Amino acid sequence: MHGHRVALRDFVVAGDKDRTAHEEKNGLWFVDEGTLPTYTMDEVVTGLESHKDVLVRTQIINEEGEKTVLSREESLSQIKTNGVAVVEGANLHVNEYGSPLFADFFFFITGFHGFHVFSGVVLNIIIFFYVMNCITNCFYLWNCFSEINGSNKIIFCCITIFLFLMIIV
Repeated sequence: MHGHRVALRDFVVAGDKDRTAHEEKNGLWFVDEGTLPTYTMDEVVTGLESHKDVLVRTQIINEEGEKTVLSREESLSQIKTNGVAVVEGANLHVNEYGSPLFADFFFFITGFHGFHVFSGVVLNIIIFFYVMNCITNCFYLWNCFSEINGSNKIIFCCITIFLFLMIIV
């Protein structure tokens, strides 16, 4: 397994977990309980100790431009002394794939993009109804003033187009 990413499920064995469900009668009624990770820190340490070929890769970049891979002793020491929680996936607080800043940026960009698309659709719908209203009014005016002829008809068309553009813009 050296040199490749290893999922927790490949070397950690989940034990039985007894957990009391959070209910109104035994806790605060307005607090939702969070989900538990699949594995505990103790199970990760035990799995790491039993698989000699699993090492820890850090976020620190070495001289070759690659992330630092700790030795066996350093890996065990790092997990035992600095291990706080088991993280699976990415959210706004932690990111198993890399820097938490990347997760923050990713969620910001996707949220901003979603808002941008939503507001564009709303504006397009508003413009559609303005255009439909203006076209209907233009046909109505054209029929009302169909008796206009010659150069007056050209002036009327220019005024209608100007009003049409003023409504849209």
